[in-house]
Amino acid sequence: MSQATPPLDSPPIKYRWHWIRTSIWVVPIGLCVAAIGLAVTALQVDRHCQACLLILPTLQIELDAARGLLGVLITSVLSVGGVSFSVTMVALTLTSGQYGPKVLRHFLEDSRSKLSLGLFFATAVYALVISVALHDGDHPRFSVIIALLLALAALIEFIAFIHRTASDLQADQLIQRLGTQLRQDMRRLCEVAEQANRLHGSAQWRRRARDRIPIVIRSGYEGYVQTTDIPAIAEQLATLEAMAILRVRPGDFVVRGAELFTLFKARNFDIDEGKLGIEEAIRLGPVRTPIQDPNFPITQIQQIAARALSTGINDPGTAITCIDWLTLALAEIVDAALPGSTVLDKEGKCRLLVTTLDFAAVADAVYSPLRQFSGSNLQVYQRLFDSLNRLAMCTDRPERLLTLRTQGERLWEQMERQDYPEHDRAPVRRRFKKLVRLTQAS
Repeated sequence: MSQATPPLDSPPIKYRWHWIRTSIWVVPIGLCVAAIGLAVTALQVDRHCQACLLILPTLQIELDAARGLLGVLITSVLSVGGVSFSVTMVALTLTSGQYGPKVLRHFLEDSRSKLSLGLFFATAVYALVISVALHDGDHPRFSVIIALLLALAALIEFIAFIHRTASDLQADQLIQRLGTQLRQDMRRLCEVAEQANRLHGSAQWRRRARDRIPIVIRSGYEGYVQTTDIPAIAEQLATLEAMAILRVRPGDFVVRGAELFTLFKARNFDIDEGKLGIEEAIRLGPVRTPIQDPNFPITQIQQIAARALSTGINDPGTAITCIDWLTLALAEIVDAALPGSTVLDKEGKCRLLVTTLDFAAVADAVYSPLRQFSGSNLQVYQRLFDSLNRLAMCTDRPERLLTLRTQGERLWEQMERQDYPEHDRAPVRRRFKKLVRLTQAS
């Protein structure tokens, strides 16, 4: 059940906005529609406001010449628009092959490329409408000037588009954008933790759930969990006078018939299982999205690091850049409170128990794959220890320090199995000893 007036940061609004951002056709279609409106307005100005156009005395163009000029514009901008589309496809192909298909979503979210493509087609649509709508006796002045300005803007945007495409294909630029998105996701986790409707621990919830009758709610569909509307679920549970355990979270893959909820109803309250409505607050889809899944951008950056450290590429510099941005993202939460597992309704009663993403899970998602990818690369080992040391200096929470030390011990254990000369091993050993000192409080 969704809220009547969802806030701007609610999962349904976020999902629709994400769908718009990742759709290539929305911006071009919108610009084409705007171009039609602009063409109609320009024609009305030419036909009914000739006195206002005396400021443009130097532009005197015959009707046939105007149609010829507009025809040339249509042909030119459509040709260059086709080139823009081809460049976009080439960029997507190169990105998929070099950095992995999961990174393609980053380019689909880039509104500037869609703006470049849409501006060309909008200019062509504008010129086409003007050309068709011109009648004998018309004196196109204002409308022709607008067409020329649109064509000039499209050409300037095309030059900027080529520059942006060349920049976006660089690994450092791509990692920086993915890292920025991951930092924003980490900050949102901290914002959720600050809300008053989340408690840590499940003891209070379990006390209230005693003597209730459990009902298993299973999924009728399959796919990845893209969003979960936790506030809507909690309010629906309050309406049903029930409690529940949410068995899935964004990023999980659900098969048909898998358990979504375990619902706990009061013994004196009958619930029609076919009309619960709470399963509608879980949106499934064929792909993972970063809307509520911080592990997704982590996976994207990990994919770039894995390819950089592969035998065929062997580019530790790119992997080190990935480590730096992952470290920056972890720094957002290393000393911050994270969301609790118990969700309260508006009256402050425990309603829902969810699986939370704690720091240990995020750190393991970051460091375990990097440790496995690093192989025998000493540069990567050193930067991983540098990462752990930087984070250890940012917190004095014992459980966070223990997590960092555990990751360092696993990394050192793997490196110990490598056959390195002592002079190469010494810098890494110094970093490990520093990590041990920094985490002594654990």
